[in-house]
Amino acid sequence: MKHLTLIAMVALFALVGCEKAPPPPPPAPPPPPKTADELYNKVMTVIGPSIVGNAAMGPVLAEGLKNELSTLKAEVNGAKAQQRVADDLITRLKDARGAENWDLVLNLCAGLDVLEPGGPRTSNYREQALAEKARPIVTVKGFFEQDGVTNVFMDVYVPTTGKSESVKRREGEEFFGLVLERIV
Repeated sequence: MKHLTLIAMVALFALVGCEKAPPPPPPAPPPPPKTADELYNKVMTVIGPSIVGNAAMGPVLAEGLKNELSTLKAEVNGAKAQQRVADDLITRLKDARGAENWDLVLNLCAGLDVLEPGGPRTSNYREQALAEKARPIVTVKGFFEQDGVTNVFMDVYVPTTGKSESVKRREGEEFFGLVLERIV
């Protein structure tokens, strides 16, 4: 009987020890994809400091956008975020043009070239900004009338050369690609 009890106890322990281990918990579900707003805000946080009224920051803005666009391509809502970034830069471009901030226009054109390579919008804005930046600045210093002919004394600053010259012209005369049409 002693042996039978011993065998029964060993069998009982064996049965208890053979219980199946509980299954491992299921893996955590993957996080939901980032929304277009979250991705847009991330991109704007990165490129925001380079959106300034300095044309020299254009390459910095373009490089930052290239890096951020490569990460957006892997995201589910990346295309929507990219479109929001493009819309934001276009709005800023129009505002900069309206405010005649030509350096900012050139900067934003560099950024938009990354989003819309060869787009006609940026080429038109860039041409206008470059033309406006190269336009001579005329300061009228005074008038002198002799025998019914009025002479105008002016200082002309040419931004492309960085030089300033004093000139004296009459109505209809040309100087530095400008024409003194009439004196009011």
